[in-house]
Amino acid sequence: MHRSLSIATKWFLRRRGDHPPPPPLSFFCSRPFSGYRERLTYASLHSINFDDALSLFCEMLHSHPLPTILDFTRVLTAIAKMNKHHDAVVYLCRKMEALGISHDLYTCTILIDCLCRCSRLSLALSVLADIVTYNVLLDCLSSKGKVEKAMVMVEDMEKREGRYVDIVTYSIIIRGMCRSGKVKEAWCLFCSLALRGVKPDAIAYRTMISGLSRKGRRREADKLCRKMKEDGIIVPIKCIHNDQTLTDHHTSSSLAEFIKVIPE
Repeated sequence: MHRSLSIATKWFLRRRGDHPPPPPLSFFCSRPFSGYRERLTYASLHSINFDDALSLFCEMLHSHPLPTILDFTRVLTAIAKMNKHHDAVVYLCRKMEALGISHDLYTCTILIDCLCRCSRLSLALSVLADIVTYNVLLDCLSSKGKVEKAMVMVEDMEKREGRYVDIVTYSIIIRGMCRSGKVKEAWCLFCSLALRGVKPDAIAYRTMISGLSRKGRRREADKLCRKMKEDGIIVPIKCIHNDQTLTDHHTSSSLAEFIKVIPE
């Protein structure tokens, strides 16, 4: 069974994309059904390996009645967390669609995330998504340095919806700009939030302060720290003593009290 799964998986990975369709699901399944529900517990899925996860998913697809979408999501999440089988997740999502199993918000989010991690952005763009799933795609574009494209998508969405997006979406764009060295653009966008009727939250402040500090723009960072305190925003304090850009003698006391470096 493990051997057939391995062969089938390798076959699929070689032919992913728009190549001829992979073998039928029966190719993956070589053992009779068993009670799949007992294997859907957190403890079982936390330690499951790839072959067993594929076998479990196959068993679920052949069950009558079909499991709930929540059950499928648990297995897809477990496979996605393995960090090296994103193509397989995309394939399994397509199998669900072929059997008439509709995606919900969570499976849609998993699918888009895996498509992005496989660098299949055009397919990810074609997946219908709401604002939460949309943010996954924007984060992927921003992390790949495609900030301009992400911003165009946000503007298109605002025109389509007739309203501005929320602070979560703007924080993703601001973070992407800072990572790409476009701190000036990020600062301009941050300063325009009030005009857009959007109030910065703790994450937005943290992101912008870190970006300004790393760029050596401590005056703006210090000003933003004071504004954050005035707004009553509380952010966990983490002093980074070994980061020269944030702790040298030019750093103000206000900024020194708040230093929060965003993980890369």
